[in-house]
Amino acid sequence: MFNKKESRNTQLSAVPAPRPASPRTVPAVAPGVVPTVAYRGASRTAPAAAPAVAPPTAYRGAYRAAPAVAPRAAPPPSSRGRTQGAAMKGDTAQAPRAAPRAAPRAAPMAAPRATPRRVTPPYAHRGDEWYRVSTPEFDTVAYDPLDPPKRYHTGIFVETDAKTLRGALFHVTGDIIANSGMRFEVRDNYVPGASRHYYRTTEIGWIRKADYQRIRGILEALPRPTKQQGIDFWTKDRTKWNKLTWTKQNGELYGPGEQRRPIMKCNEWTHQLAIPKL
Repeated sequence: MFNKKESRNTQLSAVPAPRPASPRTVPAVAPGVVPTVAYRGASRTAPAAAPAVAPPTAYRGAYRAAPAVAPRAAPPPSSRGRTQGAAMKGDTAQAPRAAPRAAPRAAPMAAPRATPRRVTPPYAHRGDEWYRVSTPEFDTVAYDPLDPPKRYHTGIFVETDAKTLRGALFHVTGDIIANSGMRFEVRDNYVPGASRHYYRTTEIGWIRKADYQRIRGILEALPRPTKQQGIDFWTKDRTKWNKLTWTKQNGELYGPGEQRRPIMKCNEWTHQLAIPKL
């Protein structure tokens, strides 16, 4: 062939024939490297595992390998969960956590002490003034072998001065062994709590100031405890001579099968006679 543009003749090189298309190949996966682990002071490297190669898959006329899924890496060990010596042996096992402490159970609160009920005065009627009424008790009663339960001397107290707690005590006193029995008595300008024998008091109500002057006459008219006991001088049983016994009001002994009167002392006089009457 001749080149018309050149003056001299040049022969063009022949174009090489195209090479046949070769199938595409997947590059080999790099082998996984296991890190070096300290074991008893010697350095050892674990052999690399052979990579798993999936067979080629047809994809638009070319072969492609399926992507390999890497195993999920384990989370790094916690510095608080390692056992002693784990840094030396490469052990990453975690120590079991201690059980949480149980919260201390709160002690039950003690029940509040019951306060004595305080009676409030009734509504004032036409401007009336009211006095507080109570039944104080005193530890002055002598032991009674015929009536062994513990007793406290009591009566009715009307508080006429709320500031000084003074008032009048209406009661019966004495002994049921005396021939005349017990007697009625009134203590004016009296403070129950000032007595060294004071035990306790119970409020029972209120009374009008206008009716205060009537109390003495009402209580003084009530029957008083009479003679109920005496010394046995007539029994034939020597083991009972000069011993206390129950008697009639005139001092005579009860006969066989004869019913004895119920006991009447300051407690019965106050609660069974005086309070219901007022």
